[in-house]
Amino acid sequence: MILRPLTHADLPAMTALDGECFPPEDAYSPEVMAWFFSLPGARGLGWFDEDVLAAFILWSGAEIITLDVDSHHRRRRIGRSLLELAASAIRGKGHPAAILQVDRNNLPALALYRSLGFSVRDEYREGRKWRYEMALAFPRDHRSKSQVSSSKPRIRK
Repeated sequence: MILRPLTHADLPAMTALDGECFPPEDAYSPEVMAWFFSLPGARGLGWFDEDVLAAFILWSGAEIITLDVDSHHRRRRIGRSLLELAASAIRGKGHPAAILQVDRNNLPALALYRSLGFSVRDEYREGRKWRYEMALAFPRDHRSKSQVSSSKPRIRK
């Protein structure tokens, strides 16, 4: 399997996989998926199995928009690896937390998110479904700016 950044050329495969992973009322249309992908700072990573998209994650800013794993590739830590990579990138951009939304009845997803340290920040109703907003708070760097800048290696002249 190959991990690589997603491009606009991957949008049809992303939309198709999203349609396999979620019920029709929750799956993103091609237009919505393209809109998410065009948001400022949007990034996506995908695992490909012989040129077929097996799993992907899409995020923008601090928000994880979707995590999709093909049913044949679940329970192999692929989703976990994508979440860890996205969270690391989000933290690297200076965000205090990564956030996501999940159907409160999606027990496998909830177990995964909780195992990585996500906690429920809010519960809300969307149509007839109840959802959670979850967050993974990143530890703060408690050093002062002067300590951070002075810890950089000095270049000798």
